[in-house]
Amino acid sequence: MEGIVALVIFLGLLGLYFLPSIVALNRGAKNPFPTIIINFFFGWTFVGWVVALAMGAGARTRDDFFAGTRPRTGDYIVCPQCSLENWTGYKECQKCGSSLW
Repeated sequence: MEGIVALVIFLGLLGLYFLPSIVALNRGAKNPFPTIIINFFFGWTFVGWVVALAMGAGARTRDDFFAGTRPRTGDYIVCPQCSLENWTGYKECQKCGSSLW
């Protein structure tokens, strides 16, 4: 019984230690690896853990790069999801079906 309690406490502390990495991965950060590296090597210090948490929580997500933008090249609209060039008149991507507007 004591072994199970010790295992649960160990897993809980391990999850808390890697919380910044988990936050960065769950938010869909564009590049979560710096957060993971800092968390792994410097998370044992309180300052390193807080820095990694701030990086993970404040990291730009993939969706942030496409919010409100409509990249155009010539007579084409580039799909923000799959990067396929669609004719300007299309309202949905011909490959993935996402909205181009």
